[in-house]
Amino acid sequence: MASEFRTCASCKKTSAEVPNMKRCAKCQSTDYCSRDCQKADWKTHKKHVPNPFTRLDDNTYLYDRPEKDVYKLLIDAFRMHQADGFTFEGRREPNSVYTGAASSLPGFQAFMNVLSSRPGLLPPWWNTEKQKECEEFGESGANWSSLKKQVTKADVIEHYGEPKMPMQLRMFAEEVYQRPPPGGPPPGPPGSSSGRGMRALMMAMEGGGGGDGPPFMSMMGL
Repeated sequence: MASEFRTCASCKKTSAEVPNMKRCAKCQSTDYCSRDCQKADWKTHKKHVPNPFTRLDDNTYLYDRPEKDVYKLLIDAFRMHQADGFTFEGRREPNSVYTGAASSLPGFQAFMNVLSSRPGLLPPWWNTEKQKECEEFGESGANWSSLKKQVTKADVIEHYGEPKMPMQLRMFAEEVYQRPPPGGPPPGPPGSSSGRGMRALMMAMEGGGGGDGPPFMSMMGL
């Protein structure tokens, strides 16, 4: 089976048009066809939190982010988990958008109750008032991260512009539920995480680099 084409985040050319497509050395998930395209996209791209898989591993994935971004990630991690349950297991959670309900709020509240019992996953500023604001954010229907809408892996990739964003959301939900995501590998021994091997690989791929300029792709033919 032929591999999927990669797409430049700036000009949208594909690897079929530009065979030497390279990835940002910092996030290792965003493709560019040239240094000029990376420079053009940098103001937007630099807002992405670096090294997300390392942050998932040390439980700081939600730290040092604006409140609305945290709300969005929490809702989308839940929505991705819910969608995977339907896609891979045919599970329609009661009182959810998968059973005809107007909103999946009850399931999200249950998700948050479990998350609240996992020390360190929520940022230090989180409290019951913030959770209420998060629920209202998801219930408004005005946001993409809406508890009133179903979501797919393709939707997540298109919205965030990050091919590995579904993986990030799934790994976060896995930390919350302490079990593999629907459709994932079978669980390992008690206390183990089925995503540890993949996370270790993603962490190894994540690059550093300081300063305000973009960390240019290696091996770029200029």
